[in-house]
Amino acid sequence: LRSKTTKLILLDSLLQEIIFPTVKMLLSWLTVRSSCSRTIFVRYRPVRLMSDKKQKMNFKIGEQATKKLENIDKRPRNIRFYSWWSTPTGQKVAGLLLVGVSFVTAIYQIAPHTFLLNFVRNYYHHLSEGYPTKISADSKRLLKEVVTDMNLSKEERDSLHFFVLSVFDACGWGELGSRALIGIPQFFQFKEEAQIPLSRMSFGNRGSDQIKLLSPAEIESDQAKQLARSLILSDEAKKFAVAREIYKVNSAHQYKKAVTTSCIVLLALFTSRTINRRLNLFRKAPLFRGLNYSSVFSLTTASYFILKDASNRSLQGSLDQQASSVSKEYARGGVEYYNKILQRHIAQRDLCMGGKDLYSLHGEEVFEYVRRRNKPLRERRDICEHVLHEFSNESN
Repeated sequence: LRSKTTKLILLDSLLQEIIFPTVKMLLSWLTVRSSCSRTIFVRYRPVRLMSDKKQKMNFKIGEQATKKLENIDKRPRNIRFYSWWSTPTGQKVAGLLLVGVSFVTAIYQIAPHTFLLNFVRNYYHHLSEGYPTKISADSKRLLKEVVTDMNLSKEERDSLHFFVLSVFDACGWGELGSRALIGIPQFFQFKEEAQIPLSRMSFGNRGSDQIKLLSPAEIESDQAKQLARSLILSDEAKKFAVAREIYKVNSAHQYKKAVTTSCIVLLALFTSRTINRRLNLFRKAPLFRGLNYSSVFSLTTASYFILKDASNRSLQGSLDQQASSVSKEYARGGVEYYNKILQRHIAQRDLCMGGKDLYSLHGEEVFEYVRRRNKPLRERRDICEHVLHEFSNESN
């Protein structure tokens, strides 16, 4: 009996050793399965329920971490400022700024001929005893003759507005057919040298406090008499000057200048960016980008003034050609008009403050050593003389 009992106990212990690990393994496997199913269910559920909503994650950084992040960049402020322009945000801001500058430069060229016409008129209007000088009846007659000789349409005639200028040369603003201002100098209304108010004439830059009035000795000098003679013009010379300015407001030159200035600014922007990318200057010291920008700025600025001056001289020659081609009378008036301007400049060389720096011995304007803003007056006179000779040959 004992041997049987002993055998049963041994068998029972053997079964326990075999069954219990197996059961334990099954239970652990079932536990893993249930946890996996719950995980899959939990991950699947938010996707189904939150797919139509905007999701975001917020991270709250502790005070110590914030202090660390703030103190990472310990470079000087100027270095950080220069380096900021090399970042994508800095490049975008720089591009937007230059595009804005190109827009402003275009507006600067167009504004005096469009929405600032009233300001231009008030600024250049000649005043007599504090009131705007009116155009005389004789000048009105002459202006009507010019409009008739040029065969302007009714719309173009209605768009023209004349006023008396406070400067020595006729000038025009605006656009023919829309609204145009033609300013004629005050001395266009004088017929005799005695009418020239030499004692009340002031010489100096407009808006400057440094002006010069002629002394009694200067008023009696030969230069003052030459100045008075140069201000008395024939009707032919006056007609030529007015016709020239009418052609000017019909040339749309302000829009050409606006496009030129705007394109020059954009050219500087794209050129500097291209050099930065090609030479990889954004990964180098700001000094290299500064050299790039200064070089591009110098070249584009020089290009702008060269194009501007060349365009201005070309426009002046074209206007003289057109105005003198109206008739033989206008061509003869053009020759007289520029001869009188040369005489006036010779007189002003001795009468004005710093006149020798403004005008040459021959009456030409003195500019910088490089720039030539305007076409020489003698060349403009030669254009009129050439047209006059053509009229003379045709009549013969």
